[in-house]
Amino acid sequence: MKEEYLHFLWRMKYLPSRNLRLSNNQEIEILNFGEYNRNESGPDFFHAKVLIDGVIWFGSIEFHLKSSDWYQHGHQNDRAYDNVILHVVWEDDKEVFLENRLIPTLVLSKHVMSDFKNEIKIHLKSIYFLPCTYALEEVAEVHIEKEKEKIMFSRMLRKTSNLWQSEKDGFAQVLYELLATAFGAKVNKDPFWQLSKEMPIKRLLKLKNKQRAEAIIQASGLNLAFEKRAKIVPQNKFMNDWQWKRKGLNPKGFPEIRVQQFGQYIQHFDFDFGFLDLSTSDLLVYLLKTFDFKKNNSIVYSSAFKNLIIINSFVPFLWWLGEKRGEAK
Repeated sequence: MKEEYLHFLWRMKYLPSRNLRLSNNQEIEILNFGEYNRNESGPDFFHAKVLIDGVIWFGSIEFHLKSSDWYQHGHQNDRAYDNVILHVVWEDDKEVFLENRLIPTLVLSKHVMSDFKNEIKIHLKSIYFLPCTYALEEVAEVHIEKEKEKIMFSRMLRKTSNLWQSEKDGFAQVLYELLATAFGAKVNKDPFWQLSKEMPIKRLLKLKNKQRAEAIIQASGLNLAFEKRAKIVPQNKFMNDWQWKRKGLNPKGFPEIRVQQFGQYIQHFDFDFGFLDLSTSDLLVYLLKTFDFKKNNSIVYSSAFKNLIIINSFVPFLWWLGEKRGEAK
């Protein structure tokens, strides 16, 4: 048995839909299995949602073959595991505590037959990783296109579902948060979102242009050699280095690079929203030009990266704004 088998069980949802119980016999229902953390450091699944004895918990899920592996791997000393809400194991050989709180433990061996691991191995080695993938070849193109539209609509809803919380701070803050999470990509979207809250756009726009990037860098808490310069952000407003993830990332995607890129972009973007009146073709040209300013030699935006930022920030922002104004088609 390997830990990756447990990940596979979880990702494919090969679990009973009812009567799941924790090691202490509490009832548990999995409301959201979370997002699989394939490469980076930290828990195995992020953004999960579970119901335990009538109480809903949001957070991360960590997997081990044995519950004692939590201590073997030193997670008790890693702040990245502070928001773990569920410990999923094959064998429960030790109680695990997080700051004197017993972490709920789900023992998969009690709910899944042990010989099922042979079937898991077959799936892991299959050329079709997802069940029924081969059947796509038999589906008419018109049905696939309809499903794509439904998926796009669902994706836009998911990306904009929490924007109402920032709407009270103005459209600039909404777009600013989307830009931040886009620069953070999948790995560091959460700390980037927190950065956009710690250093909101209203505060940045009160600063001189050349100070805005510096303020973002300082608030990030990353060691980017600004100590000898003027402190724009109070020390108690700094984030912590442990909140940023690097494992599995190309060095060009490290938070030290992305935060500098984000700071420089925000420093030059005017947030005047004049682009809302542009045609679709002119809008794309304009958005690409927002990256064309005098660059520091160490900060480079690739064409692929520019496109990703536009797709994951401006596109959902425009969709969200269209929905609010009743202009969405």
